[in-house]
Amino acid sequence: MRIVIDTTKCMSNGLCESFAPGLIEVGEDALAHAVAQPTTDADIAAAREAARMCPMTAIELEDDT
Repeated sequence: MRIVIDTTKCMSNGLCESFAPGLIEVGEDALAHAVAQPTTDADIAAAREAARMCPMTAIELEDDT
């Protein structure tokens, strides 16, 4: 699974960072960025929750296959 963030939709509220710390961070440019990809079940669950809770639907999860 891979986290993809559409920065043109990001409104920089930081919800994603709070749901998926260590995977998504709001950078100095005030936009969300994937800083790591989920590898464990807990990471995948966190990434899914971050995507689900994003008010701008800026986060998508893609299969590696």
